[in-house]
Amino acid sequence: MFIPTLIDKSINQSYYDKEVYKEQLNHYFHKMLVNINYKGKLVDKPLFDFGSWKPRQFVYKCELGTFVFFASGNCRIMGCKQELDNVILPFKIKDLQVQSITVTVNLNRSINLIKMAAMMKRDCLYEPELFPALRFSKYNPYCVNVFSSGKVVIMGIKQLDYWDIIDTIMLDICFY
Repeated sequence: MFIPTLIDKSINQSYYDKEVYKEQLNHYFHKMLVNINYKGKLVDKPLFDFGSWKPRQFVYKCELGTFVFFASGNCRIMGCKQELDNVILPFKIKDLQVQSITVTVNLNRSINLIKMAAMMKRDCLYEPELFPALRFSKYNPYCVNVFSSGKVVIMGIKQLDYWDIIDTIMLDICFY
């Protein structure tokens, strides 16, 4: 697979077709890490005794993720690697909804962030003294950070059908 890098100056980027890149990006998706956080309400509130606990929360870890139950009946489910359904949950939770999704993609190559920032101009923010990543501002409300190690972190996704969002962002990044 060939994706142009910032180091290779002999590449004419207008020569490459985005459809070719879409096919090549499918190779990266097996190297993608997805972290889904949910929020909801516990159906059986008196299930736990919160009276003597400080802080008033109960943490339960399992292979599905980390469940945090609060005395108010609210709960958070963090670190899920797959979409959850009420059928497979160990507790009865109502109003289950996605709070945020974080996607991490490893490009397996280093990226020259200074050159990328110069090429992107106003679409990004790079201040290595404050934060070691290049932050793209053109994808609001999503936060996209590109690290020099080749890792791309996309945060702030709120819906489970996020593949089009990732396709768009990764196609743009691979063009630089």
